[in-house]
Amino acid sequence: MTSSTGPATAVGVASLRPFDPARDYAPVAELICEANRHDGVDWLPSAEGLEHDLAHDGSFRPAIDGVVAAVDGRLVGLAATGWRRRGDK
Repeated sequence: MTSSTGPATAVGVASLRPFDPARDYAPVAELICEANRHDGVDWLPSAEGLEHDLAHDGSFRPAIDGVVAAVDGRLVGLAATGWRRRGDK
């Protein structure tokens, strides 16, 4: 997946790119915490905790399964997908 430019927003132009484990755990954790505080959700992950959860999941392939959105270099959104085996099939 290559970076792409998305719609213009009130603060700039949003760009999409694959999740990059080398640089994205900390800003993604900050974004999740900010959104969760706003929504009254008590899960406030650290970068280390988020990395541990995703790296040991086995189904998360960062460059394929994660996409981040940024405006002027600041993460403003993310999307991730994953899978898990159920039963013996």
